[in-house]
Parts: sequence; structure tokens; C-alpha cells
Amino acid sequence: MLARDIIYEAIISYNKRHKLKIDLNDSTNLMTDSKLDSLALLQLILSVESLTRKRTKKNINLADEKAFSLTHSPFKSVKTLIDFLEMKLDVN
Repeated sequence: MLARDIIYEAIISYNKRHKLKIDLNDSTNLMTDSKLDSLALLQLILSVESLTRKRTKKNINLADEKAFSLTHSPFKSVKTLIDFLEMKLDVN
């Protein structure tokens, strides 16, 4: 639940700062539904990392070598990002 809360908070914050809105739904495809470009996705990822540090005191790097070597991108949807953050939190 912590990972979902962090991701949703990051999305809400992103939506407040940008005209392009990301639907607050686990099934939202971050690549197609929200039409995020690479810079916008990076901003969202950095926001998630920052919120994770604030909430857990853990330094999590989401955009690492493991993320880019996976067969299925952890950044494809809100749900896959939640799952990836949960995995990272369990490891650290």
C-alpha cells in the first residue's frame, strides 16, 4: 500500500504542475494513455524517488540498469510502476 500511496501522490503532484494529466488509475498506461514523453516520465520517476526517500528514509533508484534490462518495462503503467517500487522497497 505504501508504494501505491507514493506513486499516486507523485501523480497528483505532477498533474497540478502540468497541463497534461495522468489518470489516477492502476491500469493507466504511462506510455500511451497519458502521452508522457521521456522528459515527463523522468520527472515523474524523480518525484517518486524523492517521495520514497521522504516517507521511508530509503534511497531508491528506479531508473537503474535492472529497470532497463527487464523484458517488460516497469514504467509502462501505474500498476507496473507500483509493483516495481514495492520490489525495490523489499530489497532495500
